Amino acid sequence: MKNLIKSEIYKIKFEKCIWIILILILFVSLNNFGLQTSSNGKEAFCSSTRDFVTLFACAAYAGMSIAYDFSNRTINNLIISGHNRLKVLLSKLVRYYLGCIIIYFSSTIIITLPYLLTKGWGNEFDFDELNYIILYITLTLFFTISTSTIMFFIAFFIKETGLATTLCLFTMLVIILSIKDTQFSSITLTDDILTGNKTFFYGMVWGLIQIIIPLILSFIHFRKVELK
Repeated sequence: MKNLIKSEIYKIKFEKCIWIILILILFVSLNNFGLQTSSNGKEAFCSSTRDFVTLFACAAYAGMSIAYDFSNRTINNLIISGHNRLKVLLSKLVRYYLGCIIIYFSSTIIITLPYLLTKGWGNEFDFDELNYIILYITLTLFFTISTSTIMFFIAFFIKETGLATTLCLFTMLVIILSIKDTQFSSITLTDDILTGNKTFFYGMVWGLIQIIIPLILSFIHFRKVELK
């Protein structure tokens, strides 16, 4: 298991899809800055644009990375070599989550930095503000990973790179449109927790539901499917 995880982490350095995704995020950021959709760095940092771009990027990564490992028979070869299917799944999950974390922080910096450099943060930057940023990042990262786990299941279920990527992006679009104006969007949940309108426990339960169910379904399917 340890060697599998090391191997997956090592692969991230050479994944072209992450660089492609980050370049696309850069173009979105430049367009967003050109339209001046935020008035300062903090507003850009907390914007729905940053949240949606990150979610779409993680959805694309699921198809372009995880499903690709089925298409090029990497996963098949691991199973043939005698590796346990659960361990293979978990090692792929670690790599996917690490990729999502890289995408999260990269998109946050890419989208926030232009406004921060030209318009400032928007508030006095003191200890309370720093504490707010840390909590905001922690919560939104958790909710991003939670929602993105659904895309991991889709990639594991579909297996074909192009179709999986398309379906992951479409599913993420449906999810975003369904929850963007509700209490279940990551930004609303984070704001409610930070302002005391919702408890941290409430957010954790919602996030864990999105993680546990797709992972169970992924393993059930992966355990039974015949790899060709």
